[in-house]
Amino acid sequence: MQGSQTQKHYTCGFDYYYVPLQVSFVGYTEAELDTLILSSYEQNSNYAHLIQSDTEVFSDLYFTGDTAYRSISNNYFLNTFFSLNDSFDYLIEVASTHTQYKVFNIYANHDPVIWEQDTPCSPGASQARITTYAYQTSGHTGHLYQAMTNNFYLPLMK
Repeated sequence: MQGSQTQKHYTCGFDYYYVPLQVSFVGYTEAELDTLILSSYEQNSNYAHLIQSDTEVFSDLYFTGDTAYRSISNNYFLNTFFSLNDSFDYLIEVASTHTQYKVFNIYANHDPVIWEQDTPCSPGASQARITTYAYQTSGHTGHLYQAMTNNFYLPLMK
């Protein structure tokens, strides 16, 4: 009498690691970008509940064509004017021109991926995928793009 074999099942999957949105400015001069105001609002409050407002003065700009970044650094978070995450809605103002950009409804747009298979999971299959948050904007913004590995920029256009 032969015994029955039970087929093994393996649960595999991966999650997403979200990097904050970073901003760049397109069409501005260095002098215009001297002072920026970043205001954080309670998410989904229609900009009625201010949490914090900071005035930032920048002197370390780096230009590629007509696009301004903060100075190039090996530190991921120093390559941007500021990072935006899914905790707040934001109002960004270029003080010299009084131009305002709203970035809101920032959210994680991917669910973890899980599947079953009858062979062991490959080592790379379970590694987290790097992505960025989904978002909505008002004002003159461009499409999100990846300038360097794991550096996602939201260009704010003049």
